[in-house]
This record gives sequence, structure tokens and C-alpha cells, in this order.
Amino acid sequence: MSFVKACALSELEDDTPKRVELDGTPVSVVRTEGEVFAINDICSHANVSLSEGE
Repeated sequence: MSFVKACALSELEDDTPKRVELDGTPVSVVRTEGEVFAINDICSHANVSLSEGE
């Protein structure tokens, strides 16, 4: 497994997704309970941005 820096930790607000692009792929990054997670930002069911949802 390899890691790619998506953004600085200081750019993340707790429990608020941040959309970034990595090699042309939209990624939603979120920090919650001290951990950071990243997933594809496009919902597979509705083809909308996950980082803009509630």
C-alpha cells in the first residue's frame, strides 16, 4: 500500500469533508475522532459529490 499527501491536517475541520483531486480523481477527506479517512468523492448510486452532502 502506498500513501499520497492529499492536504495538510490543518486544512481539515473535524467531521467536515474536504474535496481534493488526486491525479484527476475527486477524493473526499474527513477527520473524525482523531482519524483521517479518504474515499472516492463521487457517490456510486447518484453520481453526486459526497463532500457536498449532509
